[in-house]
Amino acid sequence: SEEDFPHVHISNFYFSFNEKFTEKYGTYRNVVSIAKTEDEAVKQFKLPYFVFKFHHKHFLISAYPIRNEMLDPIRKVKGVWTYSTGLYNVADFIKEFPENPKQHVHQFNLSKLDATRLLHIW
Repeated sequence: SEEDFPHVHISNFYFSFNEKFTEKYGTYRNVVSIAKTEDEAVKQFKLPYFVFKFHHKHFLISAYPIRNEMLDPIRKVKGVWTYSTGLYNVADFIKEFPENPKQHVHQFNLSKLDATRLLHIW
């Protein structure tokens, strides 16, 4: 059910795939809503993925696994970590593609999450 639909808690950020959670807490600055469908990404302007660095590791959160060729190598430019996606359409990040055997970044994907539990990472 929608109440059980997962969201991910990392330190003090919440990444939500849950409409009800987003409606209730979406105005908080530490809640990030991630798109599950092409319509959400294109028409509702939700993020198709979110990348961040936590405990010296790079992470990516999305509905489906993102292939390495869709995410250029991560670089530090003038002290800021840069994640580049090239010229891909936003809707391409919501499609299912075959997964790379070895990913550039650690990925949390909705397609792999257990809908009955909250993923909590410190």
